[in-house]
Amino acid sequence: MQRKKISMSVPQDVLYELNALSTRSESIEEKLKINLAIGFFASNDISVAKAAQLAGKSISEFMDMLKSINLPVVDYTEEMLDDDLQFIKEHSALGIKKEDLHNLIDHLNETDRKTALDFLMYLVERSGKKPSAWEVIDNAPADEEPLTEEEKRQLESNTGYVTWEEGRRELGLPSDI
Repeated sequence: MQRKKISMSVPQDVLYELNALSTRSESIEEKLKINLAIGFFASNDISVAKAAQLAGKSISEFMDMLKSINLPVVDYTEEMLDDDLQFIKEHSALGIKKEDLHNLIDHLNETDRKTALDFLMYLVERSGKKPSAWEVIDNAPADEEPLTEEEKRQLESNTGYVTWEEGRRELGLPSDI
């Protein structure tokens, strides 16, 4: 990239102040470049990438500098936020209407409705919220009847279990579930 040197005259008293502000790691010229870049960026004259280039910094370094002086990299207005929230509400899962779900379920055959119900019950269970119908089960009295000897023997044995494949075949389930 070609560079062109620009010179400018600075009043002597300003130059003394600039000298006082410079540090061992940052010369007056570097400090001027950084502040010039920040000024041009803040007034929307150049992009963040061009400002970083002018300042002699990477884009992430320049963005960190902007953050340190509380200058936003993106001018995100409340109106923009409202527009984005409206878009999300209209086009995301957060904006799904119950009627739309009902219409989808109405188009399913009986077997697929059962699958949909099972999946919805899984989602409800995963969320930790139980449907009111489940409260009956939760509030049912505990089974006080002791296990029979046969039930104890079956629980303790390693036999008598049905594998997934055996159960799938017996119930006629597809292999891709």
